[in-house]
Amino acid sequence: MPYISSFERKGREEGLREGRLKGKQEMLRDLLRRRFGELPPSAEKRLANASLDELTAWSIAVLEAKTLERVFASG
Repeated sequence: MPYISSFERKGREEGLREGRLKGKQEMLRDLLRRRFGELPPSAEKRLANASLDELTAWSIAVLEAKTLERVFASG
């Protein structure tokens, strides 16, 4: 097994975190579009700037929210 420096390890961890974030953003975007139709720019901006915790909360909220606004109210 090759040696991995702490710099490389940090880069990998950061890359994995970024990948999880992008994956959650894409999944939630798909769910929101399916449920509420095309998203307004304000919703796209919120998704692009959201933390992992916010994306998780919104992903759960989309199951019961009656409106797009209610999804984001739960974050």
